[in-house]
Amino acid sequence: MAGQWTIKGWELRNPIAIKLVLGLALFLALFFAAAGMSFWQADAVDRKTENIVQSLEPKRTVAFEMQLTSVETEKGILEYLRSPSPEIRMLITESTAQFGRFQREYLRLGTREELDQVSGPLDEVSAEYQEDSRRLMGLAERKHGLWMSLVMDFEALESLSSINIGQNMALHSTCGALQLVQLQVMETANTTSTTS
Repeated sequence: MAGQWTIKGWELRNPIAIKLVLGLALFLALFFAAAGMSFWQADAVDRKTENIVQSLEPKRTVAFEMQLTSVETEKGILEYLRSPSPEIRMLITESTAQFGRFQREYLRLGTREELDQVSGPLDEVSAEYQEDSRRLMGLAERKHGLWMSLVMDFEALESLSSINIGQNMALHSTCGALQLVQLQVMETANTTSTTS
């Protein structure tokens, strides 16, 4: 008969039933195609994200290490300003060298575009930071040297002021009485300044 459809032994006489079956089959085919495309795209996004993470994570780690090293250097410099010592200076030198190693590693991990944007300013800031560190340590050493010189001068002045000038001075001339009065005034002033 004309107008009858058969699918593996099933006769489809109604054109509406035929359209429904074909529509359902088309819908299922489109659904599975969309699901397959969705899974394929999700997998592609996951791979690209993993590649980005693998390239960014080492740079972030190195940048974080650079930050930690700079904070360590700053703390060392502040400690060195308080009390300069060779041990602290050696720690500052080591942390500055470590910062340089991290900087080189960061630049090695960067892409060409990142290097063009970052390397110049990073080099300038790093050089300025190291120069300021050296200058501050030099000023701390100079301050410490001046302080030690001042302490030695005060100790010498104190040892001179403890000498009893009246007993060691020969009063043989007519000016001796005048000198004795001046000496007593000096000793009184010295006694007053040491007690206060």
